[in-house]
Amino acid sequence: MKTIRFSLACFFCLFFLIDGVFAQSCYVRLDDDASGYTPTAGQIAELEMAACELIDSLPEEFQGLFKVYDFGFYLHQEVTQGWYPEPFTQKILEVEQLSPYYLLFGKQTDKSGVYTKLWVALKMPDSLQFSCMTALQREVYFKRVQTTTEERYLELDNSHTEYHRAEIAGIKELLSIIVGIKDCCIARAGNRSSSCNGCSDEIANSYSELSGFRKINLEATSVPYVNITTPLIRDYSFHKIKLSGQFDFTANHLNTVIDELNNFYSLNLLVTSNESLCIDSISGENQQGFKEEKDFFCHVNITTQGTGIILTFINVLWNLKPNSCLQDPETAKIIIENIYCRIYQELEIENENCKPYDQPPPWEIEFKSGWPAGGMKISEFIQLVRNEEEKYTEEERQDTKTMITRFRKLFYGSPAWDDYLIPGAESTPCIKPYEINTSENSRKVVSGPLPLGPLGPVFVMVDNGFYPVDPTTGQRPAINAVTNGSPQTQEIRLEQGSHNNMMIDIGHTLAGLDAFNNPSPVEVLGGYVTIGMNRNIDAVTWLGDLGSVLAEVRAESLMKGRGLNPIEIQDLINHYASPPDMLGNVDGIVIAINYLSGTGPPNLKKISDILTHYYLGDGVNLYQEKRYTYFSENIGLVWDVAQNKFSNREEWKKNWVDQTNDSAALYLAIAAKGGGLLINTLLCASGTILTVSMKPGIPKDLLESFVKKLEELRQQEP
Repeated sequence: MKTIRFSLACFFCLFFLIDGVFAQSCYVRLDDDASGYTPTAGQIAELEMAACELIDSLPEEFQGLFKVYDFGFYLHQEVTQGWYPEPFTQKILEVEQLSPYYLLFGKQTDKSGVYTKLWVALKMPDSLQFSCMTALQREVYFKRVQTTTEERYLELDNSHTEYHRAEIAGIKELLSIIVGIKDCCIARAGNRSSSCNGCSDEIANSYSELSGFRKINLEATSVPYVNITTPLIRDYSFHKIKLSGQFDFTANHLNTVIDELNNFYSLNLLVTSNESLCIDSISGENQQGFKEEKDFFCHVNITTQGTGIILTFINVLWNLKPNSCLQDPETAKIIIENIYCRIYQELEIENENCKPYDQPPPWEIEFKSGWPAGGMKISEFIQLVRNEEEKYTEEERQDTKTMITRFRKLFYGSPAWDDYLIPGAESTPCIKPYEINTSENSRKVVSGPLPLGPLGPVFVMVDNGFYPVDPTTGQRPAINAVTNGSPQTQEIRLEQGSHNNMMIDIGHTLAGLDAFNNPSPVEVLGGYVTIGMNRNIDAVTWLGDLGSVLAEVRAESLMKGRGLNPIEIQDLINHYASPPDMLGNVDGIVIAINYLSGTGPPNLKKISDILTHYYLGDGVNLYQEKRYTYFSENIGLVWDVAQNKFSNREEWKKNWVDQTNDSAALYLAIAAKGGGLLINTLLCASGTILTVSMKPGIPKDLLESFVKKLEELRQQEP
């Protein structure tokens, strides 16, 4: 810690300024602090005993040169110099004239109370046995004394009558430090313990809160930028940087990177803002303790300059463990490169190998489309629904929950839906008398330049089709008829409202309705990777489609051995998250919350009646014309009426990145399972594939494209 020094014109004048110096040889009280509180004789005796024990622990050469001082002051509105308040800064100057080495406690009284805060200053010898201490060690030792004092005072509820116990705790902490220094800083290096290394784990751990890099928890502040001139272990929690015109916490941005990647690999993040942090300790022989139980350890060191930050150090380490999904060093190398790029993006640092942070996604996700020409109309589809309903009794037709599942399974009835997506509807069969058949639609061999962990260099993705067949005729029913290899009744044309003539995938709509009736999280455990999505209604609609795009982008990237260009990614979006798909996703949620929650139109139980009311009746104006309002609210977006935009757009994207990755992993896992792989093996592989051979930031870019278009559509609604 640096103290502020001034030249004094008269050394002896200082003694006339010091009042109330007691006769104790070790603990010296300076000044009457005007707090109104007088310590007891017993308190002074305890402090004297602790201070003498501290001084006795020093080498003889310094015992007469070191004192423990204490004083109190009232804080008005003085301007602080550096870090300390003005009264404390001035007292440091006075004490330096009394003793070359000291431990100084300052008890602050202000309008809020007596001894509301304890200040600490420390100056230790730098010669003889103390000559081996580095500047970093001195900072850490001071911080230990200061933190111990503050934490002990906090434990005592900041009670001014117990201040002496907090000071004693700080004194004893310094005593333990001095004992350690004496053991280390001796001439005979052979007697030094391993902890005497200037870059020891003790030093580095002091800067990482002694607990293996816990997740950074940030508190909101109205201050646009906090510039802490004295390095503090916790100051990364307060530093802000201006990104895209807005101030935000630096660590908050970096945590986004970690949150995205923690989905597949255990990644520790340490963010410090003290450029003197012991880098050698972390990246050298002592690194094992820092990355224990983790696949990767990421350390970012920053320092402040003006109202910005300077990135002084980034280090990402790979920890090869026997139980890790990741065994291949080349794959680890690419993952590490991606981590670097994500950090560059978050801090808006230009790098020719990484896409600029603020560049808008070069692709679009659409919700409205009139292609192809022709197509079945919604009224015609509803008639097919009525035809199927006629097979059941009136009571069965009005069992809305069961009938929705039956109709959904006409379009999506694979085992994966029963096992993972909507397990609550597993026991319900599709519309009678149909049976679900399967056939292989496509097979994709994913082979790239890298070994993919336990799978080897080749990974097979199989798209199996599941469709209903009438066992009496061997034909598909009219409600699931096929033309040119695709069900002609799944993408149908709307007839009324602002979306008149637009195409919608009604299978996606039914999927959303069924998930609403059978809500559950999507959780898949396999190997050392867990896939999780909070709501299955998202997983079977919009989130599932974004995940399928992400998985296909990364699979194609592996096969091509490079990142895809914008045109290639747009083609995959158009196929796996097409406008009819996305509109069907929206309507699945909108119909569900307005017709199935018990608050919508009464006496609508049959599927055909619900669809008629929404698409052809009063529901057009009641709900359809505000579909994007209902949908966006349901998925967590907040509309700012005054600004005419989503107010939580950025935070929303951050919250959904992990689940988008999980959706992609599940898509890939199911496709690989179709190729014969076991679920626990392929989930481990999903982590590998979904984290490599890609341009960083694609999940966030997909979400940005999605919410950007959704905001535009929301602005057009009443």
